[in-house]
Amino acid sequence: MHYKAENTLSIDGAVEIKKGDEIYGNGFRGDLDVKLLNKYGLNAVGVFGKKDGNRYFLADVLLEADPFFTIPPCISVSGLGGGLYRHMDQTLKDYSFGKAISGICYVPNEKVGFGFLAHTNLYVAQKNTLNAKTSFEVQFNDNWGLNYVQFKGDVAFMRDPKKWGGLSEGMMARVKQQEQAGGVGNLKQEYRPSEEKPKDNGGSDGILSASVLMKYDNTSKIFNMDLKTYLNIAGIIKGTGANDMLVWAKARFGDSDWYLHMGTPDNRCGVKVLDFVKLDSYFMLGNGLPELPPPPDKVLSDLSADQKDDFLRRIHNDMPSSGKGIAFGLGFNTHLKPSVGPFYAKLDIGAGGEFMLADYGKNAYCKGREGTLGINGWYAEAQIWAYLDAAVGLQAKLFGKRRNFDIIALHAGTCLKGMGPNPFYFTGIITGSYSVLGGLIKGKCHIDFECGTKCEPVKGGPLLGEDMIAQITPGNGDKDVSVFAAPQLLLNVASETEMTIEDNRGEKGTYRIILDHFTVKKEDGTKVEGKSVRSDDGLSYTFDPEEAFESTTPYTVSARVLFQKKSSGRWVTYTEDGGDYAEEKTVRFTSGKRPDHILPEHILCAYPQLRQYNFYPKEWKDGYILVKENYSYLFTTVPEGYMQRVRVETLDGKGKDITFSSKTISQYGAKYEIDFNLSGLQFGKNEIYRLSVLNIPKEQAKIDANVSRSETSVSDEITQRKIEAEGELDILETKELTSYCFRTSKFNTFKEKLAYLKLSGNVVVSGSDALIKNMTRNLITDEFPDGFEYQYLDSKTGFSKDNMIVMTPLLDQTEWYKNSIFIHAYKEYKASQLSNKDTRYHNFPPNNAMIVFNAYFAQHDRLNDNEINSGTPTGLPGEGIARYYVVYQCDQDVRAIKDIVGRKMLNKQTISGHDQDFYNYYEPKPYTPGDYPFKVSYRLPGKNIITSSVTEKFVVQ
Repeated sequence: MHYKAENTLSIDGAVEIKKGDEIYGNGFRGDLDVKLLNKYGLNAVGVFGKKDGNRYFLADVLLEADPFFTIPPCISVSGLGGGLYRHMDQTLKDYSFGKAISGICYVPNEKVGFGFLAHTNLYVAQKNTLNAKTSFEVQFNDNWGLNYVQFKGDVAFMRDPKKWGGLSEGMMARVKQQEQAGGVGNLKQEYRPSEEKPKDNGGSDGILSASVLMKYDNTSKIFNMDLKTYLNIAGIIKGTGANDMLVWAKARFGDSDWYLHMGTPDNRCGVKVLDFVKLDSYFMLGNGLPELPPPPDKVLSDLSADQKDDFLRRIHNDMPSSGKGIAFGLGFNTHLKPSVGPFYAKLDIGAGGEFMLADYGKNAYCKGREGTLGINGWYAEAQIWAYLDAAVGLQAKLFGKRRNFDIIALHAGTCLKGMGPNPFYFTGIITGSYSVLGGLIKGKCHIDFECGTKCEPVKGGPLLGEDMIAQITPGNGDKDVSVFAAPQLLLNVASETEMTIEDNRGEKGTYRIILDHFTVKKEDGTKVEGKSVRSDDGLSYTFDPEEAFESTTPYTVSARVLFQKKSSGRWVTYTEDGGDYAEEKTVRFTSGKRPDHILPEHILCAYPQLRQYNFYPKEWKDGYILVKENYSYLFTTVPEGYMQRVRVETLDGKGKDITFSSKTISQYGAKYEIDFNLSGLQFGKNEIYRLSVLNIPKEQAKIDANVSRSETSVSDEITQRKIEAEGELDILETKELTSYCFRTSKFNTFKEKLAYLKLSGNVVVSGSDALIKNMTRNLITDEFPDGFEYQYLDSKTGFSKDNMIVMTPLLDQTEWYKNSIFIHAYKEYKASQLSNKDTRYHNFPPNNAMIVFNAYFAQHDRLNDNEINSGTPTGLPGEGIARYYVVYQCDQDVRAIKDIVGRKMLNKQTISGHDQDFYNYYEPKPYTPGDYPFKVSYRLPGKNIITSSVTEKFVVQ
């Protein structure tokens, strides 16, 4: 909508409607901008909607005048406004539908109660002198508890308020990113200031502008402040940062850490005059101190690569990321290039220094040195540096171009660094070079020194020399963490493992670390039920929650490890300075949204299997789905108006709904199980079916269910009819929790198929030497075993263990094995004796050394998309091989046994007479004529249930 009356009234408005939107659900947004007499203005935004059954709204208004009123002597208020929102919260993402007048974007959040906004625009004296925009916001949760209080302000000096906009909107995102990163973190990545600043439409005509954001987050008990100032005086005097930034500062005060930073070594605050003089600095107080930066490249430019690396190594000192203290630095640079006639001169001078006093902790010490470093763990570093680059030369025209020729050039650089006290360490370097007449005469000098003892600070305990806790995942401040995440505790030293350690006093003792607790709690202190599982190597623990985390909920992970010392055969907690020698770490994260369906990658296995090609309808009466994660929340509380069923239907929609049960489990490698009975279903043969777990509406709502009708008699001849809708009409739709397709076999049972599948051809024996290794028969059929049935080989894990067709040699019924193999090898030796035995492939003895596989390794061994889309299975013909290779595996086991016996003989260990004879004389016998029986079984996936078995045999003539 647009209306404009010249110099009187203008109205602009728009309406945007959302329906079924992923973020905002169903809702609408209205914008209105009114200007009256070119003096008064009204800007209004309204957002109303409903998402996942929760209603939300945002209303924001700003009134502008020229001015509203004046506060003596010189402050004029030109804008007043405010707003209110419910069940909405700020987001870092930019959605125009949810953007308020301030530029901050809001999205639905049912956990937020109400939020209140207030805006003020003002100027001092005249409009172009000093202008300010301020905003104040308070947010409450749904229980009227305080979430946060926030103040934002933008100020511009000597610029037209029509030509500058708010910067604090961008700052809000920066602060939230800081919180997500868990505080200080990596300064080089997280402290680069935003390159945004109050901008105009035609360039930098302002002198000074600034933005500030202050926020107290009551839920995490953290106060944040973000400040940025920009300077540009006619392009002559400017800030040194991006977009003329003069000063930027951040502050954070929380329970676990705090800091105040004005610049950092990599992103300093400063001012420059043209390209003539530059002055920059930084100041840091609190947590998160980085190491001191190296001197500028110009200080070390005369050094060779090796000399430079050697000096940087000497001044380098890794600082623990959790270091705290004070650090500041100052740098100065001036650059001159005057010229008189054909002569010119160059002068580049720089100087500066840095200082840091850090608290490494009372238990910190220097690696390889006794005693606490510094003064109770406080240790200082300082460095000063300077350089000079000068030249005098002549300009001359050569080959048609004006060129510079240095008559004399001189360069010098120096850097001195010291650390201390306890121990003191100093190192320094002086470099220089000169060149006369373009290099006709030139030279270099290099002087450096090193004295004292360099300390490599170790912040961990004096016994181990490092922190016991390496890391906790998820990381501190992580957002949108999977609700199925299993928090992990990573240790630098294996827990419950005895160690002999010499402490700083030279005394040796036996120590270990143990886990005191590893817990996960909600924000309100409620403990999450679960169990901690220690890794085999003791270097990590995994917390396995009993249920999935709740949606978008803050959690705290806390871990504490203790150091113990063995005393008189008993483990006692090691103490120091009157307290337990322990280490504790806490991280906070926020979960993402719970999925409203079972993710396909979380299905471990099922019966029928996902895309199974050969499902035998009468093989087993029960079906099931085993899930890797605990999806109990989808089934314990059925949505109102719904019932849950398993639906089995053909692709054209003919089928039946059946009831099912579900439960949390801890077996088969799964955490949740869905069970249903298949015996009441009628399946066709060679047909594709879809199996779905559904939330189905109990009743189908009529399209006019919320409409009431009434009639009123106006006269004898006239009746007035009234139709009215009450509330909103909720039409419930079927919701899919999981769904997949499978194909039925041409046979009802596996035995029925085996009766049809007879092995063809004679038994073929093969081998590369006199020892016959393999025995095979061909298998040709128009319905070959599918990818779930036959066994396949993985190079890393060996033969698959979950194939549904299991072929087992019946060794105790095989004369060849009993007489020529068993009595010599497997009767006398056990698998535990064979340290070199590879168990990925076969057992000991080899009662699983038999396999059926597709001779051509066909890829089409499961139901594919083309078959599902067309509704027609194309068949699974194939030529396969049944292979019996017990004697080959026996040969490998004999070699493994002989290797162990041979090692004993080499090490002059005592061996038995049987060992001696076995090593010298025994070789497994090849297949002899006779029967080689084996059992063919059908096994349900995951549960390892044998549903049917048939005995077959190979006959060697």
